[in-house]
Formats: sequence, C-alpha cells, structure tokens
Amino acid sequence: MVGSLLILYLIGVAVQVAARVASNDSQVIFTDSLLMIAQNQASYLTSMYASLASNALLVVLGAGLYAVFRRHQPDLARVGAFLLLATAVVSLVAASAGLALAALAQEFVAASGDQATNLASGAQAIELFREFAGRTGFTLTALGVLTFGGLIAWRRPLPQGLGWLGILVGVMMFFIWSDSAALLHRMGGTGYLIWLAITGGWLLFKGTRPVATE
Repeated sequence: MVGSLLILYLIGVAVQVAARVASNDSQVIFTDSLLMIAQNQASYLTSMYASLASNALLVVLGAGLYAVFRRHQPDLARVGAFLLLATAVVSLVAASAGLALAALAQEFVAASGDQATNLASGAQAIELFREFAGRTGFTLTALGVLTFGGLIAWRRPLPQGLGWLGILVGVMMFFIWSDSAALLHRMGGTGYLIWLAITGGWLLFKGTRPVATE
C-alpha cells in the first residue's frame, strides 16, 4: 500500500516538474515570464494541479510511512512523518499562489499602461511568495528524506544503502537556496525521484525486514 502511494506521489512530482519547466523560464525578466505563463497556461496549470494532488497525497503518505517504520524506530518515524506533513501544507500554499499567478498572467496580457504595471507588481509579489514557500517546502522535504534515510541506514528495515542514498540526496536538496549551486540542487531533485522510485518499488514488492531485536 505505502509502496504504491510512493509511486503515485513520484508520478505527481514528475508531472509537476515537467509541466512547469515546459511553461515558464525563471531566467527571463518577470514580465516576459508572465507572458510565457499566459501563453502556456495549460502546462502551467497542469503543474500547479499536479502539485496540489501530489501534496494532498503526501499527507496520507506521511502517515503510511510512519505506520511502516515506527516498529523500527518510532521517534525518527514520527519526526519524518511530521516533516512530510509540514511539506504538504507549505507546498499546497505555494501551489495555490501559483494558481493565483496564472490568473493574473491572463489579466496582464489583456491589460495596458498603468493597469498592466500594477498587475505586474502584484503578480511579482505573489511569485516571490510562491518561490519562497516552494523552497521552504523543498527544504522540509529534504529534512524528511534525511530523517527517513537516517532511520533506514541505522535500523535497516530496507537495504542500508538506500538509507545512505536518502541522506546524500537530502543534503544535496538543501542547495535550493543557493543560485550558484543550481547544478547540485538539480542533482538533489533528480536523486529524490530516484530514491522515491527505489523505496516505493522495494516496499511494494519486498516490504520491510523484520524488526531487529536488541
């Protein structure tokens, strides 16, 4: 059950990222970015709705992972589940801001003069908030991966190497706050998807090892 949820969550995250990359370019000036969002509204909305769906699923997934791993280390399982819940809440707020931005982008395209300027200013404020909330959610995700990775590496309910991979991926994900380390951030994001796929597949087909006795 939890393995299936992890795979579904992985698909949602992959759709979110792919659709967002196809609909916008953060490297251009903001007004051009608004135009791109308006021109590629279907892709952008797909990204935001995929984010809403995947993060709603993450609430259930956090509870499921806690149920699976609490027998092995209840404290770390509890912390990890809380971090995933916090990720879901913050990321749902970020996605909602993205939907508001999409609506303003359409209004911006149809406006001119002072109205367009005011719309662009409001949209930029929303985008700054969305970006901060998104990075915060990604950071909470990194902490959650570190926690569950540490649990797996320590108690070995799954192969120990999968725990160390989670720890490495979690550390790399922190580089989302450094624009100069964008490559490491992208590697962390890719590693996160790989970690989700392996963990989900292992739980789905093999499950966890018996609880270790002291």
